[in-house]
Amino acid sequence: MASHPASVSKTPVKILDCTLRDGGYYNDWDYSLDLVKRYVDAMAAAQIDIVELGFRTLQSDHYLGATAYTSDSFIERLQPSDNLSLAVMLNAKEILAAADAKVAMRSNFARRSSSRVGLVRIAANLHEVAGLGTAIDELHELGYEIALNLMQISEVPLETITEFGRQAAAFGASYGYIADSFGSLRPRDIAPIMQALGEGFGNNIGCHLHDNMSYALTNTMEAVDAGAVIVDATVQGMGRGPGNVRTEYVVMELARRGQSHAKVGPLVNLVERDFAEMKRNYGWGSNLYYFQSANLAVHPTYVMELTKDDRYSPSEIVSALDRLNEQGARSFDEASP
Repeated sequence: MASHPASVSKTPVKILDCTLRDGGYYNDWDYSLDLVKRYVDAMAAAQIDIVELGFRTLQSDHYLGATAYTSDSFIERLQPSDNLSLAVMLNAKEILAAADAKVAMRSNFARRSSSRVGLVRIAANLHEVAGLGTAIDELHELGYEIALNLMQISEVPLETITEFGRQAAAFGASYGYIADSFGSLRPRDIAPIMQALGEGFGNNIGCHLHDNMSYALTNTMEAVDAGAVIVDATVQGMGRGPGNVRTEYVVMELARRGQSHAKVGPLVNLVERDFAEMKRNYGWGSNLYYFQSANLAVHPTYVMELTKDDRYSPSEIVSALDRLNEQGARSFDEASP
């Protein structure tokens, strides 16, 4: 039987499953209640460390399903195991758009003692980080732990990543995180980034890695070897565009290395029935277009939009991605070609 290399650290690593949150880009976060209940029960049985059930959206101008808001009342309907730690995510853009960040937090979060949620993650681009102090202070006052996630990390210089880590630490965040938004990181890129983050933040660092070039699992293990103590994953890799590292793969690999107590058995039916069917329907996963978008640092949502429009041939999609690269399409704009 294969065993982990002697040089691999045995430091325990937490697995954060964010399937419902990241997968919601395909179905507007509108999952059946039955599926969500079975998912939550399977996560608890598999001993996944943290489950991020969805966004806590502050504002929307169109219909979104329950896991876009992930209210405390919705969570109570799921009757999650007391042993399952739960998280929700906020978008920094929405926080900064609020007239009063303190009021927005108080309006959308009960005190921690009255909620099953323990961790609030905030996804931010670099220019948004400095303005998050008021919201983070208020969430701390309410009793929540905070993880601060820096997006589009492939576009951020190493010294700036270290500065972000210092800022996240100054905010009192429990975790400093990086997200490979464009899926453009190769294995050799990971260690310098994690080391830069750790230099600024300290030990509790994590990563969210995309699978544009089929490197998600390799990159996640590189991050672990470089000091990550918490890693994101999703069932069947479900997520925007090419998706993410698969929870079932991370569970098996970290267990093999002696770095996780999670078990894959309770996840098998969920993986091979429910989410395999959704993958057939929605078609996430790496392909030529996502590989190209990663190389060009073009936002993956453009690929999603182009490939679902029958007007565009394969060669036209490739040409459109080249044009988007020339325009610097680092974030998604529905008005762009």
